[in-house]
Amino acid sequence: MKYELRANAQYGMTIFFVVLAVVILVAQVVGDGWHFAALTALFGVGMVVEAYALFMMPSIRIDAAAITLRNTYRDVRIPFSQLRVVEARYGLTLTAANGRSYHPRFFGGTTARSPYRKHQPEPIPVISDGEISTTARTREVEVLIGKLMDGAGRQSAGQKVSWRVAWDRVSVSVAGFVVMAVAIMALTA
Repeated sequence: MKYELRANAQYGMTIFFVVLAVVILVAQVVGDGWHFAALTALFGVGMVVEAYALFMMPSIRIDAAAITLRNTYRDVRIPFSQLRVVEARYGLTLTAANGRSYHPRFFGGTTARSPYRKHQPEPIPVISDGEISTTARTREVEVLIGKLMDGAGRQSAGQKVSWRVAWDRVSVSVAGFVVMAVAIMALTA
């Protein structure tokens, strides 16, 4: 069983920066003609790469033994045997046996139920094998983790909470920043 969960806001923010890059390019072409269009397009590519690293690459991965919070620059792996409390009152919070609380970057919304909300989202199904990659709300993730906690502790017995630098996201983020910096330096030279 594997889950890859992202928040809807991640897609919205990425689309926003793609549209912003296009608007900047169009404004450059309309204002100054095609003279600096290539460098402006290069800046836009850097912006889109940076948006991809910051907004699309982070996620929550859940397997049979642990939950991995894939935040922008760091991965935190919390085995089910070490997970004590899952709370989603003002954002998803996972509290481990060591007393530390961990927060995924994009699941920060409140889970208060609004009487004006007509549509309640479908719960994420619990699967025994296969993969699910989907967008979800904070409350849906909390409910899923709660269901999985009941039977998952045995597979992760003896494992500790661990973290590592997320070199994949760091390198893409640095690449986007470098591309934008090169374009800015060339435009201002």
